[in-house]
Amino acid sequence: MSFLGDIKKGVDSVFHPDRNTKTGMSMGRALSFYYEFSILPFIAFVIVASLMLYLNAAVFNTVPFLSMLYGSTLGVVAVAIAAVLLFWILVPIGFLINAAIYQVVGKYFLKVWKGDYSKTFMATMFGSLPIILFYWLMPVPILGAIAIAVFAIWSFVVLIIALSNAQKVSRLQSVGVVLISAAVIFIIVFIFAAMGYASLSTFMPSGFGVYNVTPAAGHMIPYP
Repeated sequence: MSFLGDIKKGVDSVFHPDRNTKTGMSMGRALSFYYEFSILPFIAFVIVASLMLYLNAAVFNTVPFLSMLYGSTLGVVAVAIAAVLLFWILVPIGFLINAAIYQVVGKYFLKVWKGDYSKTFMATMFGSLPIILFYWLMPVPILGAIAIAVFAIWSFVVLIIALSNAQKVSRLQSVGVVLISAAVIFIIVFIFAAMGYASLSTFMPSGFGVYNVTPAAGHMIPYP
């Protein structure tokens, strides 16, 4: 399919996911489809975010460094770098991780999946398209938060439909896999956060604290 054809199919998948997520794709094809689809949202995000930086530059005039960054070419470059990291690196990595968790939960834990990992990966990619398509609204105050909340919910709906079609299971089974996977992700993040906090605590001196000098005592008293 052509570049324009992929974009058209991607947009159509956002609004009619049931009829566009039944045909399988390899992982490579799914990634190339996503990168093509994300080009226009990427450009729109850079333009809108840069405009927001320019319009709000006066707010940061009291901070020399930020006044240089906001409303300047450097600010646009920073936005572009952030967009590259978000759209073309972090999101695809998220596909790999989320799809792997869905696959393990769906095929080996709940034992409802019929297909292989590539089908789950494709469905995960399609599930991201609604929020990617409208992510350029994110930098806009209030409107951005509302739009992202709405399309995050719609992304969940598309993900459920895509997983159901790709793995040949019911919508309810797909919901169960996604919710259990979300719980697994939460537990993993919580465990790593707790381990990180515990590791940090071991490197902190036991007597570390804030010191205060009081005229009456004449010496520094540690506050635990």
